Amino acid sequence: MSWKCYSCGTENDNKNTECLNCGNTVAAPKNFYYAWIIGSALFFMVFFMAGTMAGGVLVESVATPSQATVLKVANEQRSPNTEKFKTLLQLEPKQLTAAKAVAIAQSKAKMSPLLVGIIQWTLPLLLFILGGLIVGFISDGFTVIEPGIGSIIGMFAAGALMITVFKSESVGWITLGIVALPGALFAVLGAWIGEKIQDNSDKEG
Repeated sequence: MSWKCYSCGTENDNKNTECLNCGNTVAAPKNFYYAWIIGSALFFMVFFMAGTMAGGVLVESVATPSQATVLKVANEQRSPNTEKFKTLLQLEPKQLTAAKAVAIAQSKAKMSPLLVGIIQWTLPLLLFILGGLIVGFISDGFTVIEPGIGSIIGMFAAGALMITVFKSESVGWITLGIVALPGALFAVLGAWIGEKIQDNSDKEG
């Protein structure tokens, strides 16, 4: 049998009254870790939604077509009896919006799926590092695994919300399954960094 140190996470034999690593004598209750799993899940749910939405905006920005492309699409969409458009100023707002939507869709279709994935998922993964760092820094004791578990729960909760409620086309169950493990690893990495920063702050204090 052993007990886990509340401060540094070291496993100690039951016969030891003090942690072999840091000298602490307190083992955290189990509900402490459960609470931080739930707290982390809420953190990552918000971060995942914000990151994927921002990633989608970045993809749209990269795929923004030129005015010449939009004008070409508008002329392809005009009725046969309508005179050919020479500038975008000749378009009505509805025509311009429709032409831009089609031009953006065509531009995105030409983009490499790998490039789209990198643009869309880099920001959410970076936010997972930030989320883990925050949890590791502000939490009492040694909480590194908890953000990793919480990130998976939060990611799937946010994904379910985006798929069922917001009808998002950028997030799917297969995609969530693919990014779940990297997301958890990034969250754990962030938490580890947060713990190191916390330790250094305690030593300096």
